[in-house]
Amino acid sequence: MASSFFRRLSKVLLVQLVVVAITFASQAFSNGHWGFAGVTAKNPERFRRVIRAASSPPTVEVATSLDLRSAADIAARSLRWTKGWLDQPKFRDVDYNLVSSNEEAVYRQIYLSSSYLDSTMLVARAEMESGASSASSFPWSAAPSRRIVGCVGCSTKCFRKFTSDEVPMQEYDGGETTELRPVMADLAVDAECRGQGIARRLVSRLEDVVRKWGYDELLLLVEATNFQAAAVYERLGYRLIEIKPFVDTKYLDNTGASPRVSTRRTVALVLRKSFKPFPFGAIENLNRALLLALALAGTWVVQQGE
Repeated sequence: MASSFFRRLSKVLLVQLVVVAITFASQAFSNGHWGFAGVTAKNPERFRRVIRAASSPPTVEVATSLDLRSAADIAARSLRWTKGWLDQPKFRDVDYNLVSSNEEAVYRQIYLSSSYLDSTMLVARAEMESGASSASSFPWSAAPSRRIVGCVGCSTKCFRKFTSDEVPMQEYDGGETTELRPVMADLAVDAECRGQGIARRLVSRLEDVVRKWGYDELLLLVEATNFQAAAVYERLGYRLIEIKPFVDTKYLDNTGASPRVSTRRTVALVLRKSFKPFPFGAIENLNRALLLALALAGTWVVQQGE
């Protein structure tokens, strides 16, 4: 019986070891080929400017229609737009402009449209000093000394109760079989401004907004191969609740004569953070795999001592 218990314990600890390895690898990738959201941050054709943050910390504000293009530009150059997760992005400025235009239209429809019950986009602004000019500089939506360096969005979506199965908003029945849940999306930070806590500021402010809406949780989907983003959300308290094997996501197809934004299938992780009062929220936000490993380890130690 002890050997069987030890085998179960070994499996749980192996899972934890894999999580640690993924986190370590994601951090290594971020210093090498992959940035926060899965693209290179050291491409000399894309990042020629030397930018230093000013002494004042970044501020987080609700985005206006004039901010959407700047946010879309950051998303275009920060998020992953390749078809394969190991593909290196070989995009030109015209390709990024196409993605930016597409994202700007999507942001305007989702976050500034009255058709969504609760939705918003937040942007982070920082005072920046540019040490060199760039041929692909960002458009300014504020004073020249302050520009947008990050963004995050959130909208309410309709789900079947007690599941993470999304259904059309028309199926919402007031809570009998379906319910509304807030979903975070489009978190992106300028590659030159990462490591300064901007993503944490954006998410923290968004959580405050969601609480004011009256919700006690926040969901998000992250691609399973986006190891670094998953590790960031883990540090922010978001826990895995489901794995979805067939989720549509966008990528930039520039193989033909004219580049276009197309759709591909991917595996996504559904993450959740509870805002319920203590102790219920704390219990729901526990890392259950680690808790199980510790419990099994403690039980095994007690058994060995008997």
